[in-house]
Amino acid sequence: MFFYHGLIYTSSQSSLKKIQVITYNTGLAQFPILPITIVPYNKFRLVEQLNEIEKTLAKHFILILQEVFRSSYFVYKSWAIKREYSFTKTKVNKNGLMIITSEDIEQEFFIPFNRDTYMLKRGILGIKISFDGNELLALNTHTSYSNSKKVNSVHVSQLKETEMILDKFKNKTVVLGCDLNIGNDLRYIDQTYDPIVTLWHPFISSLHSNFSEIDYENQSVSWDRSNNPLIHKANFQLFDNFDLPLLHQFDKNEEEDSQLDHIFISSDIEVVYGAKVLLNKPINISKCKNYKNENDETYLSDHYALEAMISLQ
Repeated sequence: MFFYHGLIYTSSQSSLKKIQVITYNTGLAQFPILPITIVPYNKFRLVEQLNEIEKTLAKHFILILQEVFRSSYFVYKSWAIKREYSFTKTKVNKNGLMIITSEDIEQEFFIPFNRDTYMLKRGILGIKISFDGNELLALNTHTSYSNSKKVNSVHVSQLKETEMILDKFKNKTVVLGCDLNIGNDLRYIDQTYDPIVTLWHPFISSLHSNFSEIDYENQSVSWDRSNNPLIHKANFQLFDNFDLPLLHQFDKNEEEDSQLDHIFISSDIEVVYGAKVLLNKPINISKCKNYKNENDETYLSDHYALEAMISLQ
């Protein structure tokens, strides 16, 4: 066992019982009412997501998902039921949050943010499970975002509320998987301010001392604009099939390659390994025309998943 950046790391050969934590923005976002998808070809990518996720799962796991809306939720739900996994039942229509786990869910809760945008009602989704004789809270959130021209006050508000909610759980054993649309390396294309100084540093400095982020391994990224056509070529789509390039002009992806996704843990959790980037390999998805790389392959989402293996003291 050793300490690094305030976290406890333990040997992967330790006799402690381990549980895998995966946080994943699936890129399956839809408008709350209209049949418009944000990232192209949801239904085709979704099928392959499930195939690839299943290959990665450990015996004990918590799968924390963002941007799982409407029909995508029911596909993930059916997949979980078939495999006898537990899953959250909070309505996803306006938040897109879901958690699936190998363990029994003893309690489920949703804490809404006070402010939001685009007809959404985001917040923090949580579950309580028992693992290795300990109570564990697994939390999930996906905040709004800012752009290169100005800080979004809703984004700031939601980051602050995330801090406040974590503060309420400061005496609990907690893991949080999230897409905060900010990280310690974020740069915008043609930015007019520094988002690290303006957004990330205030968030981290105000976070209760009982919580720390599990650092990425090998300085990897979960938002890979340089390589992923689903980011730099993406268009909104009508009925998951017809590109709407003019509509997308109002919501361009301006973030450079970055660590937008995160896993935070309370100080009583030990890190076996992580955080590792997962689901970051493109595959052959025949229907995804216009969004393939030079090898005729498509990424599963505009984000990569992030994995950590943890144990409870």
